[in-house]
Amino acid sequence: MIGWIKMHRSIIESKQFSNPVYLKIWIWLLCRASITDKTVSLKTGVGYTSIDLKRGELIFGRKSAENILGINGSTIYRILTLLEKDLAISVKSNNKYSIISVCNYDDYQLVNDEENDPYENELTASEQLVNNKRTTSEQQANNKRTTKEQLVNNKRTQIKNDKNKENKERIKENEKEEEERDAEKKISAPLPAFSEVAAKEKNVTMPHGLYAPMMNTYFCWYAQNVGGMEPKINAAEGKALKELVNYFFKAVKNRNEIKNEIFVHEDVCTEANKWFQLLLNALNKESHVETFLKNQKKLSQINSNLTNILDQMRNGNQKNKSGINGKPTITEHYQSMDI
Repeated sequence: MIGWIKMHRSIIESKQFSNPVYLKIWIWLLCRASITDKTVSLKTGVGYTSIDLKRGELIFGRKSAENILGINGSTIYRILTLLEKDLAISVKSNNKYSIISVCNYDDYQLVNDEENDPYENELTASEQLVNNKRTTSEQQANNKRTTKEQLVNNKRTQIKNDKNKENKERIKENEKEEEERDAEKKISAPLPAFSEVAAKEKNVTMPHGLYAPMMNTYFCWYAQNVGGMEPKINAAEGKALKELVNYFFKAVKNRNEIKNEIFVHEDVCTEANKWFQLLLNALNKESHVETFLKNQKKLSQINSNLTNILDQMRNGNQKNKSGINGKPTITEHYQSMDI
């Protein structure tokens, strides 16, 4: 490869200069870019293809670039993507090759009159001096303006990328710490934890076959309303769900006048779970309950506000004095049901 390219001093202030691999690939692209419009022949498969290249364009092949630069192909691809985001290059690809165009190529590789062949220069010495001075001044002004714009854009992009990176790292660290704190408390098999173990404790009754369906109903509703996230179930949340299970189970039995039995009928569990689903749906964004209640997503919060939620499901979004002063608390509700 013969000839030369121009390299402006402002490159030492650019993002490319701070990364040796980035700088190597950038200079290689400048050296490979065509200095004139031309047509080249490229072997593709079993034949050849004629490709029209404009000034500042080059044909790019990943394997060839790896061999010439001695850089891993994935690294080359990543840096080309960064250059494209920084508006330093543009890339057009097909299934056989890519054409890379160096942006603002003429701004930095413009050939001045003083660099032309002296035998082809018909200007007099005085005209050449005047033209060279004017061309140099205009080019310096353009370079200064372009460099300043590039620095500002690069700085903005860098700040944005750094901020996004910091946010992602911070979120990942918080999630990891929270998972480690809750690892021992998280209930991976909620049904055995309460239906089999807690039911054996003194003075505790647990409707068989209802805890797991209500837990599944809650998980599905939570994922749909809290951005696909999984709820954190600790001891307090498990206790709240147990109270909700007992509440709905008892309410369905009272409504249908079903006697207490050791084994709960499947239809009772199914209907109780449907009531629980209706309660959760009332907390969706489009429902008529007040905003404060819609924001109650945890089981403990839903359980604590159960009376107000049920009142607004029945009566609409109105302040009910009996619900504040006259109605029994949720604890009294449970006590009145002998649960």
